[in-house]
Amino acid sequence: MLEVEQVSSFYGPIQALREISLHVATGEAVAVLGPNGAGKSTLLRSISGLVKPRQGSIKFQGREIAGHSPHSIVRLGIAHVPEGRRIFTQMTVLENLTLGAFTRNDGKGIKADVDFVYSLFPDLVEKKGQMGGELSGGQQQMLAIGRAFMSQPSLLLMDEPSLGLAPIMVDQLRKLGKRLAELRERLGMSILLVEQHVDLALEITSRVYVMQTRRIALSGSSENISIEEIRQAYLGAPRRVTSLRWFTPRKVHRLRSFAEPGGPAASAKSSPRHVSDRHSMTIIAFSGHSSAPRRAFSSRPLGTSSCST
Repeated sequence: MLEVEQVSSFYGPIQALREISLHVATGEAVAVLGPNGAGKSTLLRSISGLVKPRQGSIKFQGREIAGHSPHSIVRLGIAHVPEGRRIFTQMTVLENLTLGAFTRNDGKGIKADVDFVYSLFPDLVEKKGQMGGELSGGQQQMLAIGRAFMSQPSLLLMDEPSLGLAPIMVDQLRKLGKRLAELRERLGMSILLVEQHVDLALEITSRVYVMQTRRIALSGSSENISIEEIRQAYLGAPRRVTSLRWFTPRKVHRLRSFAEPGGPAASAKSSPRHVSDRHSMTIIAFSGHSSAPRRAFSSRPLGTSSCST
């Protein structure tokens, strides 16, 4: 149904996606995991037309949609539940739901789908006359998902639906995930889910991609992939030194205080192994994954220093 091939997207000069490739089959639920800033939301925004990729291909049901306008992509059958819900706070619950059907003109069908959303989220029934901004965070998330359903999508993009919700609401999302599985089988609807709750994502999807620094670092079956594999993909594998920074003795003293027993780095694996202030400068080697030094090397006179990993 959805094929993303070698997609790269930018915000001005800043690259947010680097040659991303993934696919979602008809009726399949796929999760995208990864740390903050990995590019997960940009991936969904690129698919839904909110961000135009600079290179690569995005095909939906065999049709190229990369660079198309968001409203035309909605008409093709893709609905996007954005991060942070983004409901219309000055409109009622019913008006929000009705607006989700802006591409349709079948009045009876729209009314039937409103009733269907109310059956999914009973809490919205008694709130249907209230303004969206008066709802709780969990109710607003229900409304955002319900609004997406109103367009009768073939592909539902969900961006961190559990973000900012209380644990009890996360449990409700877990129950909703099971209900969505039934709907996927019955309607042939596919879901691409971005989520920070790894256990929730693995429970309600069949496959998973893990993103790290704008690229896909890992993919596999939700049943077979291990938490340890996901953790390593989040943190990144050890790499060679990517930069060298020179520190004055004062900064070395601060690092030594940071790493000494009882200091902030006492229990951290990233504390310096050795720091020397015998010379006027000390080399501290940094990994690209952390602002804390991963390894420190004995200093040599400036201009003759060398190190290896």
